Amino acid sequence: PFMDLARVEVLRGPQTILFGKNSIAGALNIVTAQPTTTFEGYLTGTYEFENQEYIAEGAVSGPITDTVRARVAARWRDTDGYVRN
Repeated sequence: PFMDLARVEVLRGPQTILFGKNSIAGALNIVTAQPTTTFEGYLTGTYEFENQEYIAEGAVSGPITDTVRARVAARWRDTDGYVRN
């Protein structure tokens, strides 16, 4: 699963010059989110009843100093599932 994405670009047609000879039908360009100049963050949670699956996902972004910015993203997943060990 992809997380903390800014955008997904679909590039149609041959892109062999930019992405190599194996991209004859086009390419996907997946861009992750960049650090921000102001403090921001998010947290999402999901629970699936049938398989008893928990998913928590979040990110924190902001400036560390005047010239340095950082972004940290994490995902936690726990599932009971069908298989017992």
